Amino acid sequence: YMAKHGKRPLMFTLEMTREQIMENIIAQELGLCHRDMINGELTEQDNSRLQRGLKMFSDLNVGVLDGRWTTNEIRHQLITEIRTKGADCLMIDSLGKTKLPPGMSKTGELHKIYNVICEELVDIAVEMHIPVLLAHHLNRDSQRRGRDGRPTLGSLREAGEQWAHNVILIHRPYLITQDEEDKDSADFIIVKARDGEVGTVELGFRGPSKTFYNIEEHREPPRAMAGAYQN
Repeated sequence: YMAKHGKRPLMFTLEMTREQIMENIIAQELGLCHRDMINGELTEQDNSRLQRGLKMFSDLNVGVLDGRWTTNEIRHQLITEIRTKGADCLMIDSLGKTKLPPGMSKTGELHKIYNVICEELVDIAVEMHIPVLLAHHLNRDSQRRGRDGRPTLGSLREAGEQWAHNVILIHRPYLITQDEEDKDSADFIIVKARDGEVGTVELGFRGPSKTFYNIEEHREPPRAMAGAYQN
């Protein structure tokens, strides 16, 4: 979306390869089944769509770097990218795969490690005047979730969430209920927003293309969540 509007997003993918990320983006944008695309099982019609789409993507300025990086290495690479190709947004996937800062051990307390990493990312955002989007896996411990199994801010405890301006949790009810009526829906739960309201936005979800979409063209403002944290 950013690239199509003249901006250059820069993503550090620490869990997947660059090729896998680009395959996901292409499948999402063209509405193709990701599994069929990588297995070479697309229909003739979808193959034609893919060829037309690849031509469009070759003109988009999207930066994707894979591997394992410390925050300091990310900072230096970001400076290089800004000077040579530009960067308007920094995305990192994910916090748990970021290389440990020098002097820190894997045997140390996770919340201390994550706090250091997140604080350094905040410093990068301020220094470079660039927004930073950081992904992280939710804690699956049922004690850290609500009674209905929905994640809460507690699902991110000890993950440096206090450094974030905004925190959004993605929840698919179907994975808990196994109800077919929930299969094509997903909740984006805004549990922290320094400059806005907290609440839940329900979106549609297409599994084959891993795509989220608006269920309705017009929607009321997200409802406030009881007990949600907000500065």
